Amino acid sequence: MKHRLARRLHAGRGMSHLSVSTRRASRAALPGTPLFSVLLLLNVVLLFAVSNLLLGRLGIRYEVAGGALWEKIHPATWLALLTLALAMFARPGPVVWLNTLVARYQPLLIFAFGWLVLFWHAVIDLKLPFTPLIDTFVLPMVLVVLLAAARESVLKRAALLIHVLMGANAALGLFEAATGWHFTPLIIGDLVQTDDWRATALLGHPLNNAGVTALYLLALATGGGRDIPRGALIGLFALNLAAMNVFGGRVAFVLLLALLAVIGLMRFGRVLAGRPVSLSAAALTLAAAPLLVIAVLGLYEAGFFERFAQRFVDDAGSARARLIMLELFRHLPARAVLLGPDAERIADLMRREGLIGLESFWVAFVLTYGLAVSLVFFAGLGALLFHLARLARPVAWWLVVFFLLEASTSVSISAKGTGLAALVVIALVLLRKEVGGAQASRWMNPATRRAAASRLPRQLSPLFTRGLRS
Repeated sequence: MKHRLARRLHAGRGMSHLSVSTRRASRAALPGTPLFSVLLLLNVVLLFAVSNLLLGRLGIRYEVAGGALWEKIHPATWLALLTLALAMFARPGPVVWLNTLVARYQPLLIFAFGWLVLFWHAVIDLKLPFTPLIDTFVLPMVLVVLLAAARESVLKRAALLIHVLMGANAALGLFEAATGWHFTPLIIGDLVQTDDWRATALLGHPLNNAGVTALYLLALATGGGRDIPRGALIGLFALNLAAMNVFGGRVAFVLLLALLAVIGLMRFGRVLAGRPVSLSAAALTLAAAPLLVIAVLGLYEAGFFERFAQRFVDDAGSARARLIMLELFRHLPARAVLLGPDAERIADLMRREGLIGLESFWVAFVLTYGLAVSLVFFAGLGALLFHLARLARPVAWWLVVFFLLEASTSVSISAKGTGLAALVVIALVLLRKEVGGAQASRWMNPATRRAAASRLPRQLSPLFTRGLRS
């Protein structure tokens, strides 16, 4: 009797917890009108198809000096902010809806606080441009809110759209490498790099292409292809893996292979431990393995990997630059390291050392904003990434780990870009949680519902009992 009563109490608490979560999710959800569905899908298109290089080609002064404010901020950011504003004012009580969002996404407040400290310090104290901090960090924050509150039907369409865009990006990249033609010329500063063979495709800079493509491949390898047929999944994986070669991102490629190897070994270990395995998947793997080996050998003989392999032999001083950038700290007083050095001083030191960029976002942040403010921001960034992994399925941690490791060896989010926003979209769309997951199914089974009904007020209990019996 005691055990039965305990089970009923536990079931009641679970049902109550689920109903509270459901009510909060409902209050935070975006309006279910076609307008908001179209706006969210258009956000995905702008993020994955309109690059910084395309904006420059269209005459928009996105990365170069001069131009109006609207030119300095990516169209995806403008549209995301518009979507959020419309969603807020479409509610009967916009203030209540905003308060619900704050309660539901508290870790975002930590990130927002870190960003505000960084923004104030950069603009007021260091007199630096503020637009790089908008696309790089505000866009991901807004996308977390929009995508976490989006309906399953919209997210499924967004997933299909991402697959189409990433497939087109990979195919375009391979076409560029084969023909020598570039969809968007590679521009660094005001100079067009005519001697760079790497593809730019839809995502723009080759290294941005490599990073986002690697995130997409990791998502596919960890269950991000559930919205498409298995044949399409295998085709997209092979196509994007081949495109990694023409984007030329060495660090991204090595990290991708390392993480895929770890994922494969972990799955193999589970099989050896007795975990059930799909016979069709096992047969497909055994059949595809020799074909993959033959294809790789054929591409190698045809010289497909030659230019990419040459980048490992001759890195154009990239490894040396990563060592030299650490030497810059020796030329700075402790106060400058703590609070942020003068931008002209850093630019002068980089010119003297022959550095084009600071190829580690950790180092770049400290040398730009100072150690004190950087630590505050890093704490906020950690909160954002942790919250992102919790909103998505647990396998999203693979994407977060890759993002941090790759950012540690590149300019990444220390410069204006949409890489962090791409991580948010891929994680929350392709690796979104199942609708009505294990917890919901557990509390919504008949036995649990009967136990929960017994805790309701006496006058309502008969109504619930009749409903459960029917």
